[in-house]
Amino acid sequence: MRKDQQKPDIRLSAGTGDYNIVAIGASTGGPGVIINILKDFPADFRLPILLVIHMPDSSGNMFAEWLNQNCSLNVRTASEGDLLNRANGKVFVAPPGKHLIIKHNKIQFIDSPPVNFCKPSIDILFQSLAEDHGLRPIATLLTGMGQDGAIGLKDIRNNGGYTICQDETTSIIYGMPRVAEKMGAASIVLPDYQIAGKIISLEKMK
Repeated sequence: MRKDQQKPDIRLSAGTGDYNIVAIGASTGGPGVIINILKDFPADFRLPILLVIHMPDSSGNMFAEWLNQNCSLNVRTASEGDLLNRANGKVFVAPPGKHLIIKHNKIQFIDSPPVNFCKPSIDILFQSLAEDHGLRPIATLLTGMGQDGAIGLKDIRNNGGYTICQDETTSIIYGMPRVAEKMGAASIVLPDYQIAGKIISLEKMK
């Protein structure tokens, strides 16, 4: 199936018990891990994927284009108002210098101060997913220094989502995943090469 072929809409609704969105956060060492994970997804993957990565402003939009050219999914920089219930199989990358949140099944941006010295912040995205009762996320926290994303990952797990941390062996910097693991935020800890397979297996439970 080509990237531009339309697939049936998924429903983002409460009470189904299905996972209905994927979120990925990464920092130092993230680009190589992310592309390897996305390459393992089939073109007909049914869930929208939100991606926050800490990168220099000058590299952010080019990163989305690079991902799009090197995997079978449709990847682009997120835009204000993008609808999630028409975004199955698409990957939305948070633009540089803007916090990305989900509200009423739409992508929205917040121009507020950095969180954990980061903008966009993984915690901001993860916490918005945890607070939305219509969403049941699969959230993944990858390599990176600091602690951004750890609290949000814990919130997602506490609210019924499934959470994955990259393991120490395959992390370039075992900072963010370490903090998350220590606070009990991870449903499972996996090496990077097993993460896509786990997410795909959860999506197939629908």
